Amino acid sequence: MSKHTESLISMQQQPRVSPEESSPIETAVRRDLSGLKYFGTVLIASGALYGNAQAAIETCGAPDLKLSSETAVLLWKDCGTGAWSVTAASGGTKGTTKFEGRVTADQDASLVAGINLESNDVVDASDPRAIAYKLNVMAPWYDGFELKHPSGASVCFDVSTSGIPLLVGPNRTPVTTPVDLSTMAACGATDDNPATEGDPGYNAATDEGTFLWQDADTGAWHLRIAGGGSSSYDNNDGSITSDQPLASVAGYSLESNDVVDTSTQEVVDYDLIVGGVYEDGIDFSLADGASACLNTGTGDASVYVGAERVAVSSPFDVRTLGACGEAPVTPEEPQTPSVETTYQVVTPQPLDAYAELRNPGRGLEQAGKLLNDGTFNRNAAMDADAEITYIRVPWANLEPNGDNQWNWSDLDAAIDESVARGKQVGISVISWKPILDSYNFQDAVPAWYKNDPRHVRCTDVGTPAGCTYYLVSSSLDCYASDQVCTNRWTFNHDDPRFIQEQVELIEAMRARYDNPQWAEKIAYMDIRSIGSWSENHTTGISIVGRSSRWPMPAWSNMKAILDAHLEYRYIPQIVNFDNDDDYREADGPHPWDYACSEAQLGGQTIGWRTDGIEVTLWEIDQVWSWSDAAKECWKTGPVYAEAMNGSGLVSADLTEGLSRLTNWHASGWNNKYSSSYPRDAAYTAEVDQWLLDAGYRLQVSEAVIPSIAAADEAFDVEVQLTNVGNAAFYRNFYALEVRFTPTSYGEDVIVKLPGELRSVQPGEPAITFAGSGSLPAGEYRVSVGLIQDAAFGSSFPVKLAQRADSCTQESSGWWCEIGTTVVE
Repeated sequence: MSKHTESLISMQQQPRVSPEESSPIETAVRRDLSGLKYFGTVLIASGALYGNAQAAIETCGAPDLKLSSETAVLLWKDCGTGAWSVTAASGGTKGTTKFEGRVTADQDASLVAGINLESNDVVDASDPRAIAYKLNVMAPWYDGFELKHPSGASVCFDVSTSGIPLLVGPNRTPVTTPVDLSTMAACGATDDNPATEGDPGYNAATDEGTFLWQDADTGAWHLRIAGGGSSSYDNNDGSITSDQPLASVAGYSLESNDVVDTSTQEVVDYDLIVGGVYEDGIDFSLADGASACLNTGTGDASVYVGAERVAVSSPFDVRTLGACGEAPVTPEEPQTPSVETTYQVVTPQPLDAYAELRNPGRGLEQAGKLLNDGTFNRNAAMDADAEITYIRVPWANLEPNGDNQWNWSDLDAAIDESVARGKQVGISVISWKPILDSYNFQDAVPAWYKNDPRHVRCTDVGTPAGCTYYLVSSSLDCYASDQVCTNRWTFNHDDPRFIQEQVELIEAMRARYDNPQWAEKIAYMDIRSIGSWSENHTTGISIVGRSSRWPMPAWSNMKAILDAHLEYRYIPQIVNFDNDDDYREADGPHPWDYACSEAQLGGQTIGWRTDGIEVTLWEIDQVWSWSDAAKECWKTGPVYAEAMNGSGLVSADLTEGLSRLTNWHASGWNNKYSSSYPRDAAYTAEVDQWLLDAGYRLQVSEAVIPSIAAADEAFDVEVQLTNVGNAAFYRNFYALEVRFTPTSYGEDVIVKLPGELRSVQPGEPAITFAGSGSLPAGEYRVSVGLIQDAAFGSSFPVKLAQRADSCTQESSGWWCEIGTTVVE
């Protein structure tokens, strides 16, 4: 401490004011009265904050995501694994937000893995030292990726998209990019002397002196002057002078008689009066590449620096601890490892082309119905052969007692019962049925909606204005005298309240099921709500007393239904190809064309469905003649079909029906209520032949893995994936991974290979997936697998089309061995 004692200020005469109680003076005031009194705290020009020092930026731990209101990039570290997570959230905007940037480093990344990426997202790790990302995020969702670099790597993270904030760590601290992930300072800012790092661990009540240290994580500097129990309060005036404007300055535990003058951006002049058991200080950050000189002036001649309390005489360069203006010491270059990595190209054996590959989301379906009272019926004759149980559920079951009073228990139970039998489910919500057959003896419209006193009958198409329901006849579908097929109550498709209820229903279904708890159990959701059987047509349904058909909705209302389905993130949505009798481009917007076009632009998983394999070809071909989006829709989402005949696809229609399914790139088909499948040897053989190529069939055609690698040094992995099936793989919570398993002891090491699996299309060249990793010394067996994100469960593992004896099912999924690696 300086011994220029200020006798006018003591604990008795001037009570010490905590930083929380003190008030900053916003104007520049500095008056010197005979060297004895200082008035005010001066914090101007640089915009620095008064009060407690800003805490070091906490990077470990995930922040809360505010998906409904926030557009930002969130960055945090898993300090257990050393991996960083990058999340681009688009909740604060409408439509799609583009996030672009780069991650550069002086060493290769050992891990790069995508999170929730779609076909229009890119995380380019072809250069593991310069990873470029372009993420297209639709509100209110998020995309992202994980990355990890070897210990000691210098990593710079940048968000190049203008106006996008970067929020770091669990406290969501705003940080300016580009930022160094080690220091949280601007990239290029260097810590030239490790002796400066670390809190000196002093006690202000017992250790008298001046202390300086740099936070190794954030790069911020901390200057503290401690009273150490002194009975006097001493002046400490000095300065911090940088060769560039300081990035930030903040006072620590200052009172009204302390002065920090930042009126010059490159200089901080300070006068701090310290004594007793207290301390004052300044926190500051330097600009990228800047140096700074600390001169303690009338204060202590020596400063204790860093965790080791190195004593340094003032003035000195805070980076080098040498004389101000002295050049920094150049760090030594890292040594090249003695073992050179060599690579091998392996060609895993494919699965026999005549072996069926039963996988989730493809194959035969069995028909099922959930009734209003919660009874669940299914075609048990298909139990052994089906991969998917198709569940039709009436609106009245889901919302039986009033608006937004949801009943999920029946559908939950039907889904879980199907999963227990090894089946995924397809879900179709029926809002109106034309007949009362033995399976559907209750109306699909909830009684509370049907009996609302607001309803006004439409006596003709849209007449009178504002009418809400029709009485219709559906005699075309009457098969028995006891069926009520005339004067059936049904809604007006253009009643705004009806559209509102359907959108609310779709949104409620999405909130319930489009998440990791349920998504793996549901193969798809059938886009419904409109028309007879909710199949987007009103064939055979006429207004009572009129020859007019029950009218379809205006395009704006149909679009509202489709837009609600386009918000799903994890569960594929399939749109019925039908549009009543309007199939020509001149007829106006077509729901099939619209939904598929949106999916191709926005990356959603949208496919299509036909409810009549035998009879709908001519209608489909009409739309295909002008809509490329509809024709190519199988590339963005799965195609499923259903036999028109209640007994299934009969033998006479089988060959042509299966040919159509192949041309449509169908992933599966529903043989309805057939109780005799397989029918006979010929029928079975033909279906089995179709199943060999049905759906996706992903196969590793070639892989590049290390033959010999250096211990703890980064190496590359490449896997070429091809699709020898007839449809794409549509789920976005699986990833291609390579696993290294020690032959003696130790933990498995997983290298994730980011990329869009949906882009691996049948009939197209193989796509290369690449990643990098590092291993401790030892020998390893190398396997590859298409592994599901553990957050989504493990009930439906996906098999690669590799030779059966090379693959084993484990708790994490199916793994197929492809070679060995030695690490020295």
